[in-house]
Amino acid sequence: MKVTEASGETDIDSKIIYINSRAPVADFVYTIPFENKPNKIFFDATKSFDPDFSDDGKLKYTWIINGNRVQLEEENFN
Repeated sequence: MKVTEASGETDIDSKIIYINSRAPVADFVYTIPFENKPNKIFFDATKSFDPDFSDDGKLKYTWIINGNRVQLEEENFN
């Protein structure tokens, strides 16, 4: 930072600031809408967030089920 008085005198000072990034927080729920036919499961991860950013719309999701990465049949983003 540089400070200058009206008379033209100046002074300079500097500080080093370290900012550590925090990991995103994964949070999801699931529902099985038809208890007698559990052929569809709905996953909702909209409560997941990145504590370092307010725009959570930029999060990318990877679903891993039983140790395998899966592509969901339909993805809806609200």
